[in-house]
Amino acid sequence: MWGSIIGDLAGSVYEFSQIKEVILKEMVDNLCLELIEKGMVTNSISLSVGYADRDKKATGGTLKLNGYTSSIKRLTNKFIEYFEKTADRNFKIRKINIGLNGIIESAYRVYDMFTDVEAEEKEGKLNKTVIGIKNKYGKNSLLKGTSFQDCATAKSRNRMIGGHNGGEN
Repeated sequence: MWGSIIGDLAGSVYEFSQIKEVILKEMVDNLCLELIEKGMVTNSISLSVGYADRDKKATGGTLKLNGYTSSIKRLTNKFIEYFEKTADRNFKIRKINIGLNGIIESAYRVYDMFTDVEAEEKEGKLNKTVIGIKNKYGKNSLLKGTSFQDCATAKSRNRMIGGHNGGEN
């Protein structure tokens, strides 16, 4: 079992809506593709939001899910719901970290009775195709439309190696 965390935004300041509508979605997408590529599923998410106002304490926490999943759609919805519940809309955001916990191999996954197994398997096949394209042609070869908005960070984050600019344009 392992956990995986991704952080973003060092040096930049964003509005609540920019995080919710663009950046958080990009981050969840990348983290889920990594999870799928490794053949794993998660049953818990973590979120930490740091604010530009240094007097404002970070918000967030950990949320247990109903069952295991690697569904980008399902995890994105959970992260957005949790962000809306825990983040303070009145402060600009400087840093956000997301994490997946309780990770196990997908072979050991047990579905609950509310999971649409067919839909998750269909999404999984599509995501494996996306992973194949990105591995062959580069992480920026296939991007969602939100990644072309001014506040988006996926293109620049995909060029980084170990958190530093990898030199790719």
